[in-house]
Amino acid sequence: SGGIMALGVFCTLRHGRWSALPGLPIPVSWLMAPLLVSDLSAMRGYFQQLADHRADRDQAGNEADKANIEGLTGFQHSVALAACHAIEDVARSECRPPPEEVIAWGEELQEDICAVPPPQASLLADAMGAMLAVGVALALRGQS
Repeated sequence: SGGIMALGVFCTLRHGRWSALPGLPIPVSWLMAPLLVSDLSAMRGYFQQLADHRADRDQAGNEADKANIEGLTGFQHSVALAACHAIEDVARSECRPPPEEVIAWGEELQEDICAVPPPQASLLADAMGAMLAVGVALALRGQS
């Protein structure tokens, strides 16, 4: 999606007044209108989901009595969960059961991460593609 957005923005900026097809009086830049409307709608939905996600995360954090998980950021959650998986893998490779507290903490981390899923952020790929295309179009502005 970001690549399509980058290509469309680049073509629009470089050749916006050209016709979309030979003999068709529709400029290339008009072909970006549906994508722009789609991205604006996705942006509104993303920010609504982000606000809901933050509210749910705060509510889950206030209700939980998880003293050993409280205060971890998303990255720290991921690192802690990866550490639990690594300890379990090492224990299994040595043909012994993993420690019960590691299994319990890993399950607790997994439940905490899955309790409040993050919002859909595919809009950010479109935004990055558009910014990249604008940068390339500006860099190639004098050439041609």
